[in-house]
Amino acid sequence: MSSDEVEYLERLFAAIEHDDGPLSDWERGFMGDQRKRWETYGERMQLSPKQWNVIFRIGKALDVAEPLSRAE
Repeated sequence: MSSDEVEYLERLFAAIEHDDGPLSDWERGFMGDQRKRWETYGERMQLSPKQWNVIFRIGKALDVAEPLSRAE
């Protein structure tokens, strides 16, 4: 996982923790599962392209800027 992706996930987890906004119960559950995996594996955590797509969609809903490596 790149340093940009690590930073992005950390910002996204913080945004979810402090926002009671537009996410569905499923999206909150999905990100809760990813948070648990993150706490276990950290930067060694692997995500599939489909998982990243969901994560980026959730980040967009919460107005979290995507990592530079993806935005280019």
